[in-house]
Amino acid sequence: MRAIICSFIYLLLVSCYSSLNANIQDAPKIQKFQFPDKLEVNEKVGVICMLRSGKPPYTFRWLKDSKELNSGNGVIIQTGERLSNLLIDPITHASAGNYTCLVKNSAGIDSFSSILTVTASPSWNEEPFDVETVVGEKVSVKCTASGYPNPRVEWIKKGDATFFQKRDQFSLWNGTLLFNPISSGDDGEYVCSASNGIGESLVKKITILIHGKEVR
Repeated sequence: MRAIICSFIYLLLVSCYSSLNANIQDAPKIQKFQFPDKLEVNEKVGVICMLRSGKPPYTFRWLKDSKELNSGNGVIIQTGERLSNLLIDPITHASAGNYTCLVKNSAGIDSFSSILTVTASPSWNEEPFDVETVVGEKVSVKCTASGYPNPRVEWIKKGDATFFQKRDQFSLWNGTLLFNPISSGDDGEYVCSASNGIGESLVKKITILIHGKEVR
């Protein structure tokens, strides 16, 4: 009797193992995919979520930053029996994020994610303009730009590379050049540039014209 029970348990374990092994082999396994580096605004990009192994039928889902993603607003999802294609056209700043393909069948579920990074060359937020003022006034000249990565904004005074190192009573904050107060020696041409390594840098030359003289 004991031998019969032991044989039954052995056959049951073998059956369970075989069933479990079959389920593992039938479960979906996604082929890795990756977005290209340094994608720019107004370009387009696509990735394919396809299966290395598994048993159909499959259910495909796309997520962006853990939220359900469907076709619309520049996103096109085309799904077949064994793969799903994600196309973004055109790319915008809002396209950046973590995209996940999730595949499910009767034997299991699998997912794979890839991060889309959107770069953008600098563009003016506040472009500097010529200034005409008088000695002793508080003067600010704004020069700000946006892009990704964030642009670096720099000012120079033409003909005097060390001007800002020598000049007291001025400040540079977030691209804004501030003289408080402005003096006759601040008269001249200035150049503001913004760059982030993507596309062409922005460069703008302005003139600060100052009337009057300091009272000594």
